[in-house]
Amino acid sequence: MTEIELGRFPSVFARVKGINSKVREYRALIDPVYEYCVIPKGDAYLFGHSEVAFQQMTVGPPNARTLITGGGFNKTVVFEVGSVEIGGLFFEHVEFAAVDLPQQVGFEAVIGKSLLKHASVTLDWEHKLLRISKAS
Repeated sequence: MTEIELGRFPSVFARVKGINSKVREYRALIDPVYEYCVIPKGDAYLFGHSEVAFQQMTVGPPNARTLITGGGFNKTVVFEVGSVEIGGLFFEHVEFAAVDLPQQVGFEAVIGKSLLKHASVTLDWEHKLLRISKAS
């Protein structure tokens, strides 16, 4: 189990490794309602998912999806990354969506249900702690 101090929003430092072994690090919002984890489109491309460049086409790649977000509908592609590390915990083969979040959100990435379904997460607002562990 990992304990992380809570700020204004539940967030974690996440290290994401693509299937091509390239690594990016993010301050990521924990959102148990959002279906997928999210990283920027440019990073999806960096991780070897060139289909992100074609997601806006009328007939997009087979992994194209339309997601409902706070800003409306978002066309995206869904793909798998090699691993995600959060506080020393490793999650492998996690699905992500390529979405450029608005800068005013304050986060580049989101940790959503595609990872959280493999974890146990507790938000202890009284002690300002987020506890995360791998689900058993």
